[in-house]
Amino acid sequence: MTEKFEVIGLNIINYLKYKTDTSERLERLEKMLPKCFTVDQFRDESQQMEERTFKYINDRLGDFQENLNSNRAELNEALVSFGKKTDDIQSETLWRIKDCEELLKVRVSDKYVNDALKSVEEKIMKFLNAGDEKVVERQVKAFKELGQTVNSNKTMLEEKLADMRKVISTYDLRIANLATIDRVLAI
Repeated sequence: MTEKFEVIGLNIINYLKYKTDTSERLERLEKMLPKCFTVDQFRDESQQMEERTFKYINDRLGDFQENLNSNRAELNEALVSFGKKTDDIQSETLWRIKDCEELLKVRVSDKYVNDALKSVEEKIMKFLNAGDEKVVERQVKAFKELGQTVNSNKTMLEEKLADMRKVISTYDLRIANLATIDRVLAI
């Protein structure tokens, strides 16, 4: 029976040791518990974080979409403006080219002047051969006047030709400066 008391005593000692160790551990756990998350707290915190993240991402996507729409609108306006300017320049250039063509058609050519001189010279020679001095004097006077008219016409035609060359070179430069595919792609 003493042995039983000894065993019971040892068990009581062990129980007391276990109880103090367990109480200390329980106290430490109770102190740590407020610092730890509960499952519900973790779920709430996780859900809030997810909502904040989605809100931030949606806000950023909205900003990017607004910028994209704004840039698209500006690009469309620039393209419309560029197309209109190109069409205006093209129509003006075509009009100028047609105007130049019409002026060139009306222009007196060297052949026309030479043919006119030959016909006048032939008429004068006919009258000279006829022998009438008055007619000859009138023809000489008319020939001189015709020569002066031809010279003035020639000077005027040379001036018009020089002006036309200037106009054509100006439009050649404008046509060369028209929008190229590289300029359109640069926009």
